[in-house]
Amino acid sequence: MRRIRIVEPGLLSTVQDLGRFGHSASGVGPAGAGDPLSLRLGNRLLGNDENAAALEMTLRGASIAFEDDAVVCLAGANAPQAKLSHGATDRPLPMWTPTPVRAGSTLAVGPITGGSRAYLCLDGGIASEPVLGSRATHVPSAVGPSVLQTNTTLQLGEPVRGVLLAPLDASRRRDIEQVLTRRTLRITPGAQHDRFSTVSCEALVASEYTVSDHADRAGIRLSGPAIDTPDASMRSEAVLTGAIQITPDGRPLILFVDRPTTGGYPVLATVIYADLPAIGQVRARETIRFEWVTRDEARAASSALEKLTASVPRPRPTNRATRGPGS
Repeated sequence: MRRIRIVEPGLLSTVQDLGRFGHSASGVGPAGAGDPLSLRLGNRLLGNDENAAALEMTLRGASIAFEDDAVVCLAGANAPQAKLSHGATDRPLPMWTPTPVRAGSTLAVGPITGGSRAYLCLDGGIASEPVLGSRATHVPSAVGPSVLQTNTTLQLGEPVRGVLLAPLDASRRRDIEQVLTRRTLRITPGAQHDRFSTVSCEALVASEYTVSDHADRAGIRLSGPAIDTPDASMRSEAVLTGAIQITPDGRPLILFVDRPTTGGYPVLATVIYADLPAIGQVRARETIRFEWVTRDEARAASSALEKLTASVPRPRPTNRATRGPGS
C-alpha cells in the first residue's frame, strides 16, 4: 500500500472527510472538514469519492514526504509558496490542479493566505481505519486519527487509474472563491429565536463582529456589540453546526465542526448550509456580519452550491496511463 510521511505538521494538520454523523445521541460530534466544499471539489478533480479523507491544514501547511507515486490536488485557501521538491529540482504546486508526484518527492505547503484552511487531497484518499463510519479527526475528544505529528505515516487507498486529469477552470475558481470569501453570513431563525426581542434580532444583523483569536474548530467566538439575552435559564439541548449561541455576556458564538452535541446557551440563529464553507475559511481578527434570509432563500442558496459542485468535472476516461500537468 502506498504511503506518505509527515516531515513537519504545520500549525494544525488533521485527517478529515465530510464528518461522522448519527452518533450525537452517544455524545460523539461530527468533526469533518471545516470547509467541506473545498474537500469535495479537490476529491472530484482527482476522481475520488467526494467523502475521501484528506489532509486539512490550518494557517501554515505541512511538509510531506512521498514514499510512493501519487497524484495530489491542493484545494481551499491559497498556498502561494507550496512547492514540490525531487532531488535538486523544485517546482510550484498550483491550486486546484491534479498533479502527479513521484516517489521520493517532498511537498512543502507553507503559509496559507486568503483564508485559514487548505486541503491536500490524494488519489485514493487517506486509508486510515474508520471510527464510527468516518476517518475524520475530532480534535477535542481525539476520536479518529490523531492530530498529525512529525514522522506520522499515512496509508493511501487504491488510486483511480486510466483517467485524464485537468485543472479547475478560471470561471469556476472565481465562483468558488466568492463562496469561500463571503463574510456576510446568511442566517435563519434558531431554536430559541422566539425568546429574543425584536431589538435583539435586529441588533445581530445591524452590527459588525470580529473573529476572536480564540476561534477554533469547536466554535467561532465573536467580539462586538452585546445582544440582550433571555432572562430565563434553559436546559441543555441538541445543537447543530452553524448554530449561533448567545453567551451570557451577550456575544455570539458560532458552533463549528468540533462542537459538542448539546449546548445550554440560547440559539438565536443558524448559519445556512451554503455559507458553512465560508465559516471554515474565516481568520482571527476578520470582520463578519449577518443577514436574515427566508427558508426558501436558504434552500435556493443550497441548491446553487450543489449545482456549482456538480459542475466541476470529474476526470475523463482514457486508455492511456494516468496523465496530468507535469507528467
